[in-house]
Amino acid sequence: MEKEVSTSTVKTAERPRDGAIFTIARTGIRPGNPDGATRVIVLSPFRPAGGPFRPYVVHAMKPRGPILRQPVVLLVEDEPLVRTLQVDILRDAGFWVLEAQDADEAFEILKRRRDVRAILTDVDMPGSLDGFEFARLVAQGWPEVGVLVISGKTSPSDGDLPPGATFVAKPVRPAALVEQIQAVMTRTGAQPESTA
Repeated sequence: MEKEVSTSTVKTAERPRDGAIFTIARTGIRPGNPDGATRVIVLSPFRPAGGPFRPYVVHAMKPRGPILRQPVVLLVEDEPLVRTLQVDILRDAGFWVLEAQDADEAFEILKRRRDVRAILTDVDMPGSLDGFEFARLVAQGWPEVGVLVISGKTSPSDGDLPPGATFVAKPVRPAALVEQIQAVMTRTGAQPESTA
């Protein structure tokens, strides 16, 4: 269903496999700005198998705009709230952000997209690889792509990071995160003309 709520358009849909409810909202809709200021997708509280009820924020987006000249960053992070925060930081800095929740999904994106200039990846994530293994494979298959690995729990040992990749410990300030992304792009020769 779709309805107008003040300045927002809201759609809801039920996911068949578990009954979870998606809510998709556009805020700030007004004449001359039909796309609105922000799109937010929230997964309403539901009970995972055997677990407690808990809310999930799946995605938050900036308005659509010119993207052809924006450098593309692939963000690999399995925690939805952390991913949402990092997406906002990177988009505010002028990057176009693609998202994956694990290395397997990230590889599928890399196979389809030739415009990825940098990867920001967590270390601990679900799937077949951790962030260090993922970074080494990216260096082999996509050496032109810069890689920034971050973690608040794990530090790299000798040989964990491929040449050219960078590790940053969490927490990291937004400005420092953006600087490190730009640095790995420069190191691989993928630095765009401007990220403004």
